[in-house]
This record gives sequence, C-alpha cells and structure tokens, in this order.
Amino acid sequence: MKWAVLMLMAAIMAAPARPCYSAVLQEGPFRVEYPKGEERAAWAAMENLQDFVAVWGGRLAPGEAPVVVRICASGDEFAALAGFSPPPEVGGVAHSEDGLIVLRSPAQLSDPGYYAGMVRHELIHVLLARNTELRHLPRWLNEGIAMHISGEFRWNSSLHVARMYMADRLYSYDDLMLGFGSLEGERPFGDLYAQSLSMTAYLYDKMGEDAFWKLVYALREKDFPAALAEVAGVTPDELWDEWCGSLWKVAVISAVVSGFSVFQFMALLVVVAYIRKRRRNRRVLRRWEDEEEAEEPFMTVWELERDSEYPWERDEGEDG
Repeated sequence: MKWAVLMLMAAIMAAPARPCYSAVLQEGPFRVEYPKGEERAAWAAMENLQDFVAVWGGRLAPGEAPVVVRICASGDEFAALAGFSPPPEVGGVAHSEDGLIVLRSPAQLSDPGYYAGMVRHELIHVLLARNTELRHLPRWLNEGIAMHISGEFRWNSSLHVARMYMADRLYSYDDLMLGFGSLEGERPFGDLYAQSLSMTAYLYDKMGEDAFWKLVYALREKDFPAALAEVAGVTPDELWDEWCGSLWKVAVISAVVSGFSVFQFMALLVVVAYIRKRRRNRRVLRRWEDEEEAEEPFMTVWELERDSEYPWERDEGEDG
C-alpha cells in the first residue's frame, strides 16, 4: 500500500501542470479564458474578435463552432499549449482547424502594442480554415492574408522587402514554398513573412477585393495554381515575376525615406535599371523558348506543304 501511494504521488508530480483559468468571457462563438490579473487583456481580446467579425464577417464568416482564446500566464504554459517551443518574439499561435488561439499576455510581449494586431492575426488563421481548404492554401498566402488584413507590419514590410530586393536575396517561388515547409508553428517577422506580406498585398491590389476573395473561395475545391489560373489568369511563377518587377518602386521610395544622398540615390537607380533590363531579357528569352516549343516540327510543315499538287503529280487522265 505504501508503494502504491508513493507511485501515485510520483505520477501526480510528473504530470504536466494544467493551466488554471480564473474566469471566462463568452460572447457569441467567442470564448476567452484567462488567468487572474489578465482581465484587461481578456476584454481587449474579446473586443478585437468582435470588431473584426463586424467588419470582415461577410468575407470570413466565423460559423457556429466556438472560437476559444486562451491567454497564458507564463512562457512555459504558452509553449505547452502551442505544442512547440516558440521564440520570445512569437506572441500567438492558432490551432486553426481546432478553433483554438493561444496567446501570451501583453506583459510577456516585447511591445504590448502588438497585442491587438496579434489577436486579429490568429483569428484570421482560424477563419481561413473555416472558409477555405487549408491543404490548397499556400502557407505564404495564409500568413500574407493574416498580416495584410490584420494591419500588421505594413511599413516595416516595405522597408524589409526593399532591403531584400537590393541585396538580391528574394526567395524564388519554389524556395518560398520550401522555406515555409521547414517552419514549425509561427515565427518572428523575417524574410519569409515580409515577402509573403508583400506578395499578398500586390496580388490583392492587382486583382481587386472581390476577385481576390473569389480566388480564396476557389481554394475550397481547387489547388492554388488551378485557382490562380482560373481567377487571375496567371501561374504562380508569372505572379512572382510580376511582383518582382514591381519592387523597383518600393526600393526607390524606401531609399528616399531612408535619407539617401543624391549620389547614393543615382547609384540606386542605375542598379534598379540594370536589374530591370536583366529581367526583361530573361522574359524575352523565355518567350522565344515558348514560341519554339509551339512551332510545328520541320518535317511536319514540309509534309503539309507536300499535300498541294504539283503538275507532274497529276493523274495522267487530267488535262495538262
């Protein structure tokens, strides 16, 4: 009996501590669970959830299933609920298909001012899971929509992408897909996220709001390349080329805002002109290759021409 009691006590001590939520807010489908001392954070989260749905519910309907938000009292609790060990810069994680959002408390963030945008960002991930098919939605577009619609990192993204552009370290489309495939959970704002936001904003502006959401809804039934071709008339690689070709404007504006000297600004224009010329030449070569592939083989053309009669091939009974 003594050994049984000791084993039971050891099992209890070894079991992971379950988070203790002192209170719950419930409004419609939203349920915010929070620990003692985080009442303000809980009310701020609830207000952001409701405000977002009031504006965007026509595009991203929450449905009837509950959306649960859990505000964590500690970093260990956040890591346990997130399911991985996130770096300190990550303040929120969405288990989208389960309708669960896990948040650090504002006091745990490097800047508590990020809290409101973070709540909206994670909610968008949940709503995208409910309004489309996640296996058809590329990770870069999922993150791009969450950042673009939530209003996060707008100007920071432009500066970041401008630096990537000038340093020639943009991800190709294939590398972008591979890069996100290697990530676990959310990550701090970096090259992948900056490029994803920039590409998403470009696509949104290029297509217009209605067509953009038509593309998103098409992902319920089609994979992204098929939906993009149907709604926007381009391939993912063509989209990347178009977006990349638009970045010289971002680079120039960023240079002006960053306080470049006249000499530095003129040098920047020379570099941009060179990059544009190189890309234009690459497009010309690609078009030539496409035209060559579309041409009939020489023998086929010759045989078609041979179908017309020559005088010496006429039947002997025909007039000369």
